[in-house]
Amino acid sequence: MRAAHLIWLLGSVVASVGLLLPFAHPFREDYSGRSIETYLVRDNYGPLRSFAIDLDPEMNPVGFRVTAKVDRSRISGPRGSGYRGRLYLDNVAVVTHTFSFMADKEDAKTSVAPLQVFNVQSAGRYQYVVVGSVNENQLVRSLEVNARRNVKLLSWWDTLLWTACLMVGGWLITVLGEKPPFIQRYEDEARARQLD
Repeated sequence: MRAAHLIWLLGSVVASVGLLLPFAHPFREDYSGRSIETYLVRDNYGPLRSFAIDLDPEMNPVGFRVTAKVDRSRISGPRGSGYRGRLYLDNVAVVTHTFSFMADKEDAKTSVAPLQVFNVQSAGRYQYVVVGSVNENQLVRSLEVNARRNVKLLSWWDTLLWTACLMVGGWLITVLGEKPPFIQRYEDEARARQLD
């Protein structure tokens, strides 16, 4: 195999990395950082509970990942449960966010809300309070919040890396590379089958 063929293959790999990296970012964000603790906010259709958590700016960005165990059999029709979460410090709300859960499939067991990310301005003992919608107790069996510290967010370095991979990969493919014979043969055979 000629060097130009290897360059073409390398360019294909680099460009593919550039295409796939954006899709990997949400997974990295959800599971990045370190878990502080997981708090059970509701258990077995019981009342919603608040919890206290010690936070300080060194933990920023902080992320709350809310997971619900749902029971679609208790309701008729595709309905959801909406919630509002508030983080208090000294009885003053410093963060407010909303999230919801749907159970459109009969076999749905769990539902995960998008990661809620925020920064705290001062150290202290915070109180997290969840308020649910009118029908939330019909769908959500249990609710837990995983608090995470130092969550990795999308940065301009990530965007620069994706763009560089696409540009370098494209340049290797189109300028320096040459399509390997086995790929060319495969494409020729595919075109021939389409014409038949």
